[in-house]
Amino acid sequence: MCRRTRPDQARSVLSVFGATIVGMERPEIVSVEEWQKARNELLIAEKEVTRAQDALAARRRRLPMVAMDDGYVFDSPDGWPQKPTYG
Repeated sequence: MCRRTRPDQARSVLSVFGATIVGMERPEIVSVEEWQKARNELLIAEKEVTRAQDALAARRRRLPMVAMDDGYVFDSPDGWPQKPTYG
């Protein structure tokens, strides 16, 4: 739920889900064409971030593994303790 403040208030206040943010400025009002251009630029930036996150996740998946000590046990749905198994 978002509540708008009165126009005569001196500062900008945004209230969302009961939390109040003071000093948050509202964006300017523009034409549909200007908004669409800005949205397309934002979409390009969002896709770049997604690609970077995907590349980072791929690097994480490619990290080398380490063998677990024989004394290490896992709590599993099949009961506890379970010895680690290597494929």
